[in-house]
Amino acid sequence: MSASAIAAATFPAPLLRGPVPGFQAPFVVQADAASADMPLADIVARLADGRAWLSGILHERGALLLRGFNALRTGEHVEAVARTLSPRLMDYRGGTTVRSQVTAGVVTASDAPRIFPIGMHQELSYQTEVPARLIFFCEVPPGGGGQTPLADMRAVYRRIPEPVRARFESRGCRLHRLLAFRRRLVGPRTWPEVFGTTDRSAVEKLAAEHGWELQWLPDGTLRLLNEVRPASLTHPVTGERVWFNQAHLLHPSAIAADLRGDRRYVVAGLVSLAGRLRRNSPRYLTTFGDGTLIPEADLEAIRAAIRAEMILFDWQRGDLLVVDNYLMAHGRRPYRGRRRILASLLAGETS
Repeated sequence: MSASAIAAATFPAPLLRGPVPGFQAPFVVQADAASADMPLADIVARLADGRAWLSGILHERGALLLRGFNALRTGEHVEAVARTLSPRLMDYRGGTTVRSQVTAGVVTASDAPRIFPIGMHQELSYQTEVPARLIFFCEVPPGGGGQTPLADMRAVYRRIPEPVRARFESRGCRLHRLLAFRRRLVGPRTWPEVFGTTDRSAVEKLAAEHGWELQWLPDGTLRLLNEVRPASLTHPVTGERVWFNQAHLLHPSAIAADLRGDRRYVVAGLVSLAGRLRRNSPRYLTTFGDGTLIPEADLEAIRAAIRAEMILFDWQRGDLLVVDNYLMAHGRRPYRGRRRILASLLAGETS
């Protein structure tokens, strides 16, 4: 059966559209008036029946948006969809972003202050186990801004200058972190948050299982070195090469890059940078796999390639976005008002 036939069998033909006006994401399923009140059970059943169609869309376009389905309202609804699409949902142990647990399989996308942008990245790309897909859900849309940009990392890979790619691909990447025991007013996750425990022996056991190196500093700070990771990967299904690391983001130069040219965020950036200088070491630093520093010109070339491929859309209440985590990077723009985007990390479902 063709992809279009599967799509028509999964969602009624009137719901299917390409990019709608004002939305530049890869593929949109827009509810019409007759189907806007489709029960959650029907939505879940149609997604289950249409897994092959959904996989085809994600492998071709990188992301799919369900818009206008009134039954999608809460974290519990998001988890129901997520468990339909994946046999296992991942937790966020080891991650860098501050989040809150919403349900067993759903977290907030980020609890970082709204004035800060979040750079483009693929989830958990600095460690071995990564989610195959992500779900983002708009529970409360922002008052302005707050988009979740997307970028096709196949195209980014091709845009990065070949000498830069060669340096990264021959040496790999490694994330270095300094993790405090207690949270500062503004700052990264603490080591109890990263590991989900305050038990040092449990932290050491989990680190050993992942191949991470750690060192306890006298003030209770944890110095953590993640495993060496490749800079790019081959998609496990499509066979396409994708850029797959966060060196451009988890690096001291990233703040200046994000804030450049936007005066609204200069003060916040100076506060953050001053805090880093006081601590005499960056909280996050990505090096080449052999421990040598990455030239900032290389990082800027990567950022330029990502910027050239970025697409934006404005969130609407009830939007549910499914993303192939290998093919698409995502981020967050600063915003006004109260924004609440939920997320779920789906493991193992790529075919």
